[in-house]
Amino acid sequence: MEDQIPDFIKRVTPDHESSVKAYKLYKQLSCISKFVHGNRVDVYSTGSDYYKSLCQHLDAAKKRIWMEMYIFDETTTCRKFVDSLIAASKRGCDVVVLLDYFGALDFPNQWKEELQSKGVNIYYFNPLFPPKSSISFFTFRNHRKIIITDDTAFCGSSNIAMRSTDELVEGKCIFHEFGVKVNGPIVAELGKSFISTLEIAKVPIRRDPFEATESFDDGSLIQILESNPWTRNKSIQEVFKYMLKNAEKGIFIATSYFHPEGAIRRRILEAKKRKVPIHLLLSGKSDIHCDVDSTIHLANKLMSHPPSNSDKLKIYLTNKWHFHGKAMMVDDLWTSIGTYNMDRLSSRRNMEISLGILDYRIAKKVKEIQLSYSSQYYADQLTLDTMLQVPMHKRIYGKFCHCCYKFLSSSRWLDWFTDEGFKNRFRHTFIRTFIEDNVGTLLASASSILGM
Repeated sequence: MEDQIPDFIKRVTPDHESSVKAYKLYKQLSCISKFVHGNRVDVYSTGSDYYKSLCQHLDAAKKRIWMEMYIFDETTTCRKFVDSLIAASKRGCDVVVLLDYFGALDFPNQWKEELQSKGVNIYYFNPLFPPKSSISFFTFRNHRKIIITDDTAFCGSSNIAMRSTDELVEGKCIFHEFGVKVNGPIVAELGKSFISTLEIAKVPIRRDPFEATESFDDGSLIQILESNPWTRNKSIQEVFKYMLKNAEKGIFIATSYFHPEGAIRRRILEAKKRKVPIHLLLSGKSDIHCDVDSTIHLANKLMSHPPSNSDKLKIYLTNKWHFHGKAMMVDDLWTSIGTYNMDRLSSRRNMEISLGILDYRIAKKVKEIQLSYSSQYYADQLTLDTMLQVPMHKRIYGKFCHCCYKFLSSSRWLDWFTDEGFKNRFRHTFIRTFIEDNVGTLLASASSILGM
């Protein structure tokens, strides 16, 4: 068996046993999404460090800056990005920016016009107005956050927003982020993914794929995972379910808006039943009302159903900031970092992207970061004993919040108001009602006209 394990697997594993496990994962996960060999990965556990590196690369870019972003707000921090994009365009860079229409509602139109006047190609994804630019339901959003600068790419939970820089701004909730910078052949694959999004958005520009750079001998194996209702690509969900189902040594999940679908929840409970150690770092503060109460309700369900092996499941809630990162690590070998929240919006409504990384070095670093953030200084542990101390009215309220969230995020009633069928129904209903209510007046007017 050892002779059959490729060298690129041995280089990302610490020992023979891990190599065997990693090679099995490699073969199974390759059936879902291809792996790209030989990539360099840098992990950022704070938004400020992520922004500093990103700004340096934006200012140094010579060939291209391709940006796909959900939120881009109107703050002094974000104005620096606008200036960097304009400067890059003046240097001759190909600058293309695709912002989600809903996420970028705070993006000033004045900034957009200024960017366009300086040669920056900037567009909105699935805008509500003008109607002809809309490509689908208004609830179909692009939640991806990737930035490509020449032969480097950034991907993670960070929006272009001041509250993600680890500073308390006007009393608003601080966001704590998770992201990666990658170099190597994977950047060209991310470029293809960006081009695909431009085609889905039906913007009036097209771009050709660029040539991949050489791989690093000791580089990580990375696959691009997506959740895309438009193309029906659910590789994120498929890989997550496979990894949870086959976990043996441990599962580490750090995420915001923890409202996983039934399939993911069942995989976590099955792993708990198999006595696999599970470590959840969830957000104890949130920018969404009722989110924390619903999260605590679900955490209680995971711990108490069944109550056996509860010592294998450790759940922590951050107490100083809103943890906005999205990461998962399994068996000290495989890691996922990206934009995918474990909720129904990410699973069913949004376009999402995550990088699946097969490399024990990255897994080790992500695990260390999560453990450090689970310390008593940053987070509070939830246990069966602490949950029993929660008053009954708060438990009922948590259940209510969870039911409301499921209804709002899962049902299709909002789509009914934004699809083309509704527009046709509205027009037909309006015309029919107008005629029925005014038939007498119309006949009288017609008679007088004919009489004339």
